[in-house]
Amino acid sequence: YRFYDKRTETHLSDLIYCITKTYWKNKMDIKPSDQDIRYWIIGLGLEEVLLRSIDIPQPESTQVDNIWVTPDYTMLLDDALAELKSTRIYPDKLGNPKEWPETWLEQMMGYVYVHRLLKNKPLDYRLAVFYVGKAELQGRRFIFTEDEVKTLWRKMLARKAILDNAYAASLPPEPFKYAREWECRHCVLRVICDVTKSTGVYLRE
Repeated sequence: YRFYDKRTETHLSDLIYCITKTYWKNKMDIKPSDQDIRYWIIGLGLEEVLLRSIDIPQPESTQVDNIWVTPDYTMLLDDALAELKSTRIYPDKLGNPKEWPETWLEQMMGYVYVHRLLKNKPLDYRLAVFYVGKAELQGRRFIFTEDEVKTLWRKMLARKAILDNAYAASLPPEPFKYAREWECRHCVLRVICDVTKSTGVYLRE
């Protein structure tokens, strides 16, 4: 199994997270860090046990504006879209919506935008969270506004345009500009971005 697959299509996750890393993932073979592998194993194991073993329906991949999305599953009772996440954040830290990871919220809003546009789905999204430390599973329901999901989608389109221009020019997007600080902290590409930044050989907007 290749941890970082090269692919011709652009997925929402390619744009939510660092687009400079997305560029490099599709230009070279990257060996994941041990920490990346451990996170992936946890996520895959949870999906196999909690979703696939009881045949919970998984929506087909679909796209809008050449950005592909694939929600984890749909609810058995009302066909609502839903996502499964694992985290080491304790439940009491996630009571305030501002404490939720920004990437999770952006992913859900992106899925809502696409499925509302194509299938007239509502503005809500379900999230199941498995807390690894406490071995506890909790559910949440998020209700977004039309403005929130449209604003998020405009942001994704802007990031996609930068990434497409980078591919066309065979130059990476500017290192560190399109990533959150925590993404760079243990990134396997940190050295490559440091060198690229110092040489100035990268795409400028």
